[in-house]
Amino acid sequence: MRRALGLLLTLSACRPGARPPSPDAAAPRRDAPAAPRSACDEVLVEGRRALDAWRRRQRGPVDAATWDDLASFNQCVEASERLWATVLGPPMGDPRSAALAGRFKLVYVGRDGTRSEAWPAVTDSGQVFVLRAQETSWRHGEDGASRLAPVALFDFDGDDAPELLARVLDRSGGATSERVIVWRATSTRVEPFEPAMGLHPVGVEDFDGDGRPDLLTHAELVGVDDARPGETLRGPSLVARSLRGGLFALSSGAALTKNRERCPAPPTPPLLARSGASVDAARSAERVACAMLWRMPAATIEAGLRRECPARPDAAPSPCAEVLPRLVAMTRVTPLADLRAAVSFEATEAADGGAARSWRMVLEGATGVAVTPLALGAIAGDCDVLEGDARTGEVASLRCWAGSDGVEVRAVRQGGALVAQRRVMRDGGAVGVFTELQRVALPLGLAVRAGSLAE
Repeated sequence: MRRALGLLLTLSACRPGARPPSPDAAAPRRDAPAAPRSACDEVLVEGRRALDAWRRRQRGPVDAATWDDLASFNQCVEASERLWATVLGPPMGDPRSAALAGRFKLVYVGRDGTRSEAWPAVTDSGQVFVLRAQETSWRHGEDGASRLAPVALFDFDGDDAPELLARVLDRSGGATSERVIVWRATSTRVEPFEPAMGLHPVGVEDFDGDGRPDLLTHAELVGVDDARPGETLRGPSLVARSLRGGLFALSSGAALTKNRERCPAPPTPPLLARSGASVDAARSAERVACAMLWRMPAATIEAGLRRECPARPDAAPSPCAEVLPRLVAMTRVTPLADLRAAVSFEATEAADGGAARSWRMVLEGATGVAVTPLALGAIAGDCDVLEGDARTGEVASLRCWAGSDGVEVRAVRQGGALVAQRRVMRDGGAVGVFTELQRVALPLGLAVRAGSLAE
């Protein structure tokens, strides 16, 4: 990376008696080469030209705030001899329109000078993350305006190559919404950072103060009515806690506690939030989303909504009928978060640097049940948490393999108790007998699921 060279000018004040300059002194050269541009300057020149082209194309007066918003899409950050930049795209659309809509691209330059770029899609739903031809990622007009907040870099997965966080802010009707894209770079291209892709983040914050940016998400609970694409309904904003290794947790640990603040318990009927004859669409969406987050059956939720908003015999429109399709759409997805109680497993690094780590089983989110984490001792090998076999009452199991030897620890629901059991395994199908480690009394109606693996 070339670094910009500052040009230091020293001015000498003329005073009486000062020695005149020597006639042999070299005069400043008018053709002296300019200071070399930084790597960021070389990338951003394209975006500055695009901004000038937008200015030249527009007919009629345009306020300064518009150009400030467009200029915000030209940003660049250098770190560890690498470069990430956002670059405003050239003009597109009808030049006679007072409303503007365009796109911006991401540019990455590696240590070896290799450049990669892509046009990111900015959305809070769907599975398309790169813009198609003629699609846009920002707008500016009477119905709303977009700008790019200061971009940031963070190495989520610990591979010494920081990922880019770009936050697009949309102002409309006095309110501001946020959509976040998280992208990574490989040796040949830039692409969405896979662990964050499905989250469709709508904010960034370090809610637990550990120095890692956490993402905010609607966890796929978004209801779009095809007839009203601009009236999307969304569930509550949940925390996706950033973990080492590049993963995000929504349903365990501090994230589970935080997200339960938005949905403390499964909602009770009615799901439609009414105010007189009208329906509060936003509040209704939060109630439906909370029901999904507590894993109420989708068919039960939909049936309840249709009972609360029955079709009229005369097919006359009603306030709830306008909202109903978007609420039902929210029941058609599997949420990325689960707020039920969970059996999780946690590990700490071995004190002696060996392969065996100390493990413990944790019961999370069991309100009113005081359970001390169960120490499982040192277990070596690669471990996975598996969903239990509901037919046998199994909730979750931890399986660790070191070569041909393995250990399995599981939690089994037996009547009003949750029982922790352990056995040894051998490659080739030979297994030991489960022995009981601990038994905890649980309320009969408490649902318990398989939780996470925290290493």
